Amino acid sequence: MGFNNSIVRYFDDVLDWTPVRKSLLVLVILIVILVHYWVFQIYQTFFPSKYINYKILMTLQWGLPLLILLTSLLVYVGKKVQDKDWAQQLFACVSTFYYSIALVILGYTIGLSNITTGLVMAGAPLFGFVLFQRQIVYAAFGTAAALIIGLSTLSAYGYIPYGPLFKPEFFYAFEARPVYLLCMIYFALPHFITIFGFCDLFFIRWRQRERNIHHISITDSLTNLYNRRAITNCLEIALAKNVDLVFPVSVVILDVDLFKRINDAHGHAIGDKALQVVAATLQSTLRKADQVGRYGGEEFLIVLSQTELEQAVIIAERCRVAIANAYVSDEQDQRLQVTASFGVSCSEQCGYQLDKIVRQADKYLYEAKHQGRDQVVSILNTIRT
Repeated sequence: MGFNNSIVRYFDDVLDWTPVRKSLLVLVILIVILVHYWVFQIYQTFFPSKYINYKILMTLQWGLPLLILLTSLLVYVGKKVQDKDWAQQLFACVSTFYYSIALVILGYTIGLSNITTGLVMAGAPLFGFVLFQRQIVYAAFGTAAALIIGLSTLSAYGYIPYGPLFKPEFFYAFEARPVYLLCMIYFALPHFITIFGFCDLFFIRWRQRERNIHHISITDSLTNLYNRRAITNCLEIALAKNVDLVFPVSVVILDVDLFKRINDAHGHAIGDKALQVVAATLQSTLRKADQVGRYGGEEFLIVLSQTELEQAVIIAERCRVAIANAYVSDEQDQRLQVTASFGVSCSEQCGYQLDKIVRQADKYLYEAKHQGRDQVVSILNTIRT
C-alpha cells in the first residue's frame, strides 16, 4: 500500500509536467518494453525453440541493445534540454514519433495481426491524448497506422515475411497454438500494464482535480466556509427537502459588529483575521448537521434543517456568546473583542420560500443592529443572557 501511494504521489502532477518531461516518461516506458522483448530473445538463445527463426533472432540480439542505447541517448538529450522553451513541443514530437515507429518495428518482428498490436493501437493514442497536444498524437498515430497497413499489405502479398522472428508454421500449425498464445501474452503484458496502470493514475488525478475544482467553486477562500452561492444552494435544498415532510427550516443571518471600524483602525489583515475567528467559532459551536457560509462581506448565513424557531434562537444565542468570548490579536498582540448581531427566521412563520425566509432573517438582523448590536432578534423578540 505504501509503495502504491508513493507511485501515485510521484505521478500525481504528471498532467502538469512539461512536454519534455512527459516525453522522458514515454521514452523510459519504451526502454522497459525493449528490455522486455530483449529478455525473450536472450531466453530463446539459451533455450532454443523449433519455431524461432534464428537468423532474425541473431540480428535482434544486437539490434535491440542498439535500440535501447539509442533510446537512452534520447533520454539524455531530453534531460539536457528539459528547461528550454524551444525544445518542449519539438522534443515531444520527436519522442512520440520515435515511440510509435519503434513499436511498429517490434510489432513487425512478431507479426502485426495479434492482440499486442490491437492493444497498442487502442491504448497508446489514449495515453498520448492525455499527455500531449492532439496534433502530435494524430500525426504519430497516423504514421504508425500507415506503416502497419503498408507492412501488412507487403506481408499479405508475399513481398516480405510475416512475423520474421518466427517460422511460418508457428502461425498456422495446430500444435504451435499454445506456444503462440503464451508468446502473445508475454509481448502484450508490458503494454497492458503501462496503459492500464497509467490510465488509472490519470483518472485518479482527474477525479482529484474535479473534487478540488468543486471545492474551490463552493468554498470561500478566506474563511473556508461555503461561499454565498453554495450556502444559498444548501438553503434551497433544505427547503425543498423539508416542505413535503412539513419539517421546519430555520435561517440565521449574522453580521460582525463594527467591522468597518476594525478595518479602519487595525487594517484589513486584522479584519480578515476577525472573519476567520468568527468562521472557526461558528464551525466549532454549531451542530454537525448545521450548514454555515459566508454570505457576503462580514455577513454569515446559517441553515438549520428540521429546527423550530425556538431551538434556532437558542443555537444563535450560543453562537453569539461564543463569538463574544473569542478575540483577535493585533500586531501589538493586544486582544480585540469581536461581537456579532443575529437575525433568525423560520419556515413556520415565513413559509418555504427562499427569498422570503432570507428577507425575514435579514430584517431581524437590522433590528438587532439598531437595538444596540451583539444580540439575537427574531419574531420571539430579543434573547440575551
